[in-house]
Amino acid sequence: MKATTNPSTALMGKILVAALSMTFLLAGFGNINAQNAPQNKFIDRVVLEDSNAIDLGLSVLWADRNVGAETPTDYGQYFAWGEIAPKRTYTWKNYKFCKNGNYYKLTKYCDDPFYGIVDNKDELDPEDDAAVQNFGEGWRMPTESEFSELIKNCDYKDGVFTSRINGNKISFPMAGWICDDGKPLLKGSIGYYWSSTCYPVNLEYALSCNFDDVRVGSYARTQRYYGLPIRAVRDKE
Repeated sequence: MKATTNPSTALMGKILVAALSMTFLLAGFGNINAQNAPQNKFIDRVVLEDSNAIDLGLSVLWADRNVGAETPTDYGQYFAWGEIAPKRTYTWKNYKFCKNGNYYKLTKYCDDPFYGIVDNKDELDPEDDAAVQNFGEGWRMPTESEFSELIKNCDYKDGVFTSRINGNKISFPMAGWICDDGKPLLKGSIGYYWSSTCYPVNLEYALSCNFDDVRVGSYARTQRYYGLPIRAVRDKE
């Protein structure tokens, strides 16, 4: 899967001001408007039922809300990749699978001794999957290929994916992301959502789906310690 880099000047300006290192691998962002963004609500745990699963005619069913969200419009909670609980701050020093804050000393999900302990795992185990641990049996984080399937088979606008197969819709709040000091960045303007798939080249990254109000990118490589929201899927029976 390929993506090109051509973000708008406005978005690049905001990202440079925020001094972020996140790599954007998408066709480009449109206009950013954070007005009337939903408020974030944090709760302990929500167990989803079958009625919360949306069938878009794809290989999996998608949850109607984020992990930790009371309603489909809430942002929910933010998680580092492979961690199952939110934190006050998100850094390499407090990342679960990193020794002494050094991303060249990864302790899990590594296939190159240059980066740490080799286990040849590139997909999250259930015990490290925030959707499995917070939503209950049957739910899990989507793989990169399942996000790709969603993008390929849906029309997109303003955080809403409309299936071209059956017309059903699913909404993703633009919750931004958290890194370092614990303050959400570009909240209400951009959506970044973790997949369960590790980036295959630079192992300090994992893959995420990203979008703004106009465009959606196939994937972005995002540093594992960043705090991103999570949208769950479940297999069809």
